[in-house]
Amino acid sequence: MGDATSPEPLVVGVDVGGTKIVAGAVRGTEVIETVERPTDVSNADAVLSGIQTAVQEISERDEPPSAVGIGVPSQIDFAAGRVLSSVNIPVAGVHLRNDLSARLGVAVYLDNDANCAALAEAELAEGGPVGHLVMLTLGTGVGGGVVIDGRVFRGATGLGAELGHLVIDSEGPECPGNCPNRGCLEALCSGQALARDAGALAAAEPDSRLAGL
Repeated sequence: MGDATSPEPLVVGVDVGGTKIVAGAVRGTEVIETVERPTDVSNADAVLSGIQTAVQEISERDEPPSAVGIGVPSQIDFAAGRVLSSVNIPVAGVHLRNDLSARLGVAVYLDNDANCAALAEAELAEGGPVGHLVMLTLGTGVGGGVVIDGRVFRGATGLGAELGHLVIDSEGPECPGNCPNRGCLEALCSGQALARDAGALAAAEPDSRLAGL
């Protein structure tokens, strides 16, 4: 039998966004420390290198992780560890799980970032794990995660919870990134949408306090 008092293994969780990459060293449910760096979205290799650098930086501060979990704002083939499509970071078609595992030398687990967030919220909910949960994540874009009976809901093609690209207003603004739709939830209430609307208001009211920011 193992030593019941031995510490839980150290793992690293990485949240990859269109604006920043945040990596955290985690033991059990405790985040020991984090590092943050801007996301270089010039090409896929730049994104992978940014993730690799963040993981290596935080590993040097503590100890090598036993595994790395990565959440990306993209549509994922979970079984294959491959990105199917991606609006805000240029990694469509990339086998992120295998590529990053080879770079880092440890097991890598890959999923949509909102799925990761939804599962974490369901597992760590006050009062104990909850079986059913719907989550929206707001950042550069809008993500969605759904947990049913304690498991992430993926749908028939793995895209069952892409709530940010539900069309709310078919005549609304164009969706940011490479989404071809108009009036998606992401086009209306994401960080990019806020910046767009604030810029338009500032241009319309050049003497306003907003324009002076």
